Amino acid sequence: QVPAGAYNLTVGQLDVTGDLAIVGAGAHSTDIRGYALGQRVLEVSSGSVLLVKLTIEGGNTLLNGPEDNAGVGGGIFVQSGATLHTQNVIVARNHADTSGGGIDSDGTLFVSGSTIENNTAGFGAGIDSFGPTFGLDDSTVTSNQAQTDGGGLYLGGSANTIVDDTIANNLAGNGGTGTGGGIAGTSSSIQVTNTLLA
Repeated sequence: QVPAGAYNLTVGQLDVTGDLAIVGAGAHSTDIRGYALGQRVLEVSSGSVLLVKLTIEGGNTLLNGPEDNAGVGGGIFVQSGATLHTQNVIVARNHADTSGGGIDSDGTLFVSGSTIENNTAGFGAGIDSFGPTFGLDDSTVTSNQAQTDGGGLYLGGSANTIVDDTIANNLAGNGGTGTGGGIAGTSSSIQVTNTLLA
């Protein structure tokens, strides 16, 4: 368990390589920050990881950055074969040069009761998911901006389920010239239920 407080990373990203639960004192109380680092905040390399009641903010992954898979997943990157589940988490104010300003996933990703906001990326500014399974429920994706497509979400995986969410005020392309301010992607399977798109 991680007590309330602001935790400023200064050495390198957090790299999780096995099953782990990271539980904070509250999304507005436990804050893990990458501002001083100039790199991604968290990478899930393998295993099943649960994040609960905390904030991930201020990550910044550049194309020529020092971390693995540089340029994707400013806040969080989930590698192929790994699983991440967030519950009552805020992912905010992160940047990725290529994709997934907030979260970029090549693995399995479930986002529950969480807020993805004010992230930027080339595409898929809030979340970019190309893994086998993506689930978004009871969450808010807002005020994210992509340089090209998918301001809120960019989905390329095989199974995507979106239930009871708000996806609003996201922007695709400079001046709104991109595709899918809320949702874009290449997936042929996106199920949306009881969700506000605005």
